[in-house]
Amino acid sequence: MDDLREDGIRADLINDIKKTDPDFKIEANHTFANKINKLLAEEKVQDQPASNLEIDLTPQERSEQFLNEWLEKQTDIWHKRSSVRGDLFNRLYNFRNWLFGINAQTKRKLIKNRYEANMFALDAILKFCKARNIKPVIYIPPIRHDVEIPYDQVEYTSFKRRLKNLAASYNFKVLNLENAIPNSFWGTKASTTGGDGGELDFMHFQYKGHIILAKRLKEQVL
Repeated sequence: MDDLREDGIRADLINDIKKTDPDFKIEANHTFANKINKLLAEEKVQDQPASNLEIDLTPQERSEQFLNEWLEKQTDIWHKRSSVRGDLFNRLYNFRNWLFGINAQTKRKLIKNRYEANMFALDAILKFCKARNIKPVIYIPPIRHDVEIPYDQVEYTSFKRRLKNLAASYNFKVLNLENAIPNSFWGTKASTTGGDGGELDFMHFQYKGHIILAKRLKEQVL
């Protein structure tokens, strides 16, 4: 359920769809569908030959490209700007968590718009699978239960019910693996505030836990 808070779209998946099914389009009047369809309609510029790239550049883009290339040659700082930017955002993220007392056990509330967009995307995926006779493996992932989980219990229960109902509407089943991994196979993670202490990890488990999960999923695939 944690990933339903995300709102990014993976470019590699969009490009894969364009290669395997160029005419694919989500037939729905929905903001998320419109966003996906717009991306599918766009040309993938980086796939074009280098000679074509220069032709497509605007005067502003040409100037920016020249300036970036010149600065990269003159200073290491500009060359490493992407990693510096990433480090800055990580530090800001840790500071925010420290300031508001946020840690791994803090309750994660649903973000309504993102939740609905992701559930719509899941619906589109299941519809895609049903039309092509693909059997998806849908499962509720393991989570540790030796302490209170970091979700609002009402929202979490509602999510599981909605997931099962959505899958059932396409005659698919949902495998519930919430309790598949023993609590002894869970561990700790680095602090979300950047401190030296560790925190309980609700998302990752140890090697033996992965063996258990692999066996359960293998039963569904083979």
